[in-house]
Amino acid sequence: ALNDLGVLYLKLDRLDEAASTLERALKINKRFHYVRLNLGQVLTRQGKYKEAVEMLKPLTREEPPIEGIRMAYAEALIGLGNLSEAEAVLKVAIQEAGADRARELDAHFKLGIVLSRSERYREAVSEFEKAIALDPQAANAHLLLGAALLQLKKPDDAERELLKAYELGGAQAGNAQLFLGQLYLSRQTYPQALRAFEQYLKDVPNAANAAQVKQTIEQIKNALKRN
Repeated sequence: ALNDLGVLYLKLDRLDEAASTLERALKINKRFHYVRLNLGQVLTRQGKYKEAVEMLKPLTREEPPIEGIRMAYAEALIGLGNLSEAEAVLKVAIQEAGADRARELDAHFKLGIVLSRSERYREAVSEFEKAIALDPQAANAHLLLGAALLQLKKPDDAERELLKAYELGGAQAGNAQLFLGQLYLSRQTYPQALRAFEQYLKDVPNAANAAQVKQTIEQIKNALKRN
């Protein structure tokens, strides 16, 4: 009952209550695997990555593996910055996914993120493409594919994927407009860049880089006046 209540708190994003409830459950039965899995996920969401890794790692050695443990462990490793181990875990998760397309898609997507953060963009592109093959409507996969293609100096392909991401995700894929703005700015197509950056600020008004984007917008407007 405490485990189920903790999961409900997690789904409601009431993370402190989820953690305390699951910790109570763990005191009753320290070997209840699903309590440990769920508490590990809560710790990851709280940004307590080291504690999450310590909680989840022993569960990866259980046979048969608990459903979802590889992905939860990989997310904690990514948060901790241990990208090489996260990559290895995700590759195992892909092999174990079998006919479960949703699990396979999630593993390819997260592996793409790991490879992008490791600046291995060609490999990342391959993983994002595999995710999109499993679900062509996956807006975030299109978005990050576009970002990786930008790094590979393939602006036309990047533009196609970023536009698709925004078509599918709208404001939830607002970062696509940021990347499009950067792409158009590099082409010196200032009206398109201006529209993209302004749309980005509408979609993500509390962005950490909002001041910088506003400054870029003013620079573009000044350039347009001069021309």
